[in-house]
Amino acid sequence: MVRELIQAGIAAVNAPDERSEEEVIWLTIRGWLVISRVATIILMILISEFTEEYYIANLSVSVWVIIFSIPLFILLSFFITLGDRHYGTNSSEKRAKGKINNIVQKRPIVRRK
Repeated sequence: MVRELIQAGIAAVNAPDERSEEEVIWLTIRGWLVISRVATIILMILISEFTEEYYIANLSVSVWVIIFSIPLFILLSFFITLGDRHYGTNSSEKRAKGKINNIVQKRPIVRRK
C-alpha cells in the first residue's frame, strides 16, 4: 500500500509539466508580488508603531506611512488580480467556462407563472 503511494508520487513528479512558459513566469512574479504585499502590511504596522512621535508637515510619520501603504497594497492586489485574469493557471479551462456562461446569458431563465 505504501509502496504504491510512493510510486504514484514519483510518477507524479516525473510527469511533464503542462504549463506554458507564460504561466510559469507569471507564477514567479505573482509569488514576489504576494510576498511584497505581506511585507508592505508588516512594515506599515512596524513603522507606524515606532514613528508615532515624529512629524512631517504637521502629520505624524505614522499617518504618512498609512497614506502611502494602503494605496500600495491596493495597487499590488490589483496587479495580482490582473495577472491572474490574463496569465492565470488553467486559463484555457477558464475560457471554456466563459463560453458556457455566454450560452447561459443568451438563454436566461424565464420566470414561471
